[in-house]
Amino acid sequence: MNRFEKERRRCQENYGSVLTLHCTRSKIAFYFYKVKQIGELGLLCVEVPEEQGGTGLDSLAYAVAMEEISRGCASTGCIMSVNNVSGHA
Repeated sequence: MNRFEKERRRCQENYGSVLTLHCTRSKIAFYFYKVKQIGELGLLCVEVPEEQGGTGLDSLAYAVAMEEISRGCASTGCIMSVNNVSGHA
């Protein structure tokens, strides 16, 4: 086994255990709950017109909402961002 194979296995063992610890069912359920909450607030479609099911707010409202959500949880902010961008497609 060469040096690179040893390093790959070491990383696989270390990172695999970290992912196993963080990706539990309760953690996944918690993220679904958070996304559901921001969806109910209309934050998954901030700039989408009301006629199309969005909130119809402007870019400044989106930026403020993104900043506040990301301050609490960056990954939830990322989910919010992706949903808002896909609303423009």
